[in-house]
Amino acid sequence: MTESERLPDGMTCRECGYCVGGLPMGRCPECGAEVGAREIALDERVRDAERAWPALRTARLRLYGVVIPVYALGAGVLGWHWGAMVAAFGLMSAMVAGSWFVGWLATRLARPAGRDALFANWVRCLPILHGPWLVAPLCAAIALVAALLDRSAGTEGPVLMGTALVGLFLWGLGCFGCLVAWADRWGRCTEPLGIRIGGLCGTALVAVMLATLGFSVLLGFGGGAMAAGGVASHVFE
Repeated sequence: MTESERLPDGMTCRECGYCVGGLPMGRCPECGAEVGAREIALDERVRDAERAWPALRTARLRLYGVVIPVYALGAGVLGWHWGAMVAAFGLMSAMVAGSWFVGWLATRLARPAGRDALFANWVRCLPILHGPWLVAPLCAAIALVAALLDRSAGTEGPVLMGTALVGLFLWGLGCFGCLVAWADRWGRCTEPLGIRIGGLCGTALVAVMLATLGFSVLLGFGGGAMAAGGVASHVFE
């Protein structure tokens, strides 16, 4: 038997995780799953994704290491109180850490050979789900202008409320768009690997994503509108 007819060293069965490296192509002796040329190609793609994980992890930590403090500082300035800064920092940190943990927990239920690669792709795609927060500073600025207009006119907040309702609708559309974009990116990242999360685990992931986006809607506009009103009150005192 030639070397090309044997499975690469270190290769594991995609179904049960049994080490089949060096064995002849055919079927896994442990579970009977097919291990041939297609599985070799998929295994190499999985390994490439796993090798890219350390660099990807560093890049994502740097991204959130900049974004979270900036948002916390912005909340402190807008809220005119250090407590708002601490709350924003804790909230954003919890949201990011929670989404990482949920992805890790869900991918542990995937087939053994694809767990790490699947989690790496989950982290790669996460910033798309967190996309609504990228426009939060602009939303807060618009809400602040609306609150200042209300205060200068001596009204009871119709401009701020109207702006918040329109913004809430647009924010909701943006959240839905982010979910669609995430699903497309997730599919393009995982399809070449031949692995996916299904069943109850996949349903749980989707539920968490929807809950996160819903929380973003409520917190982003509810908190932003109240903070803008508070700043406007300070300005006109």
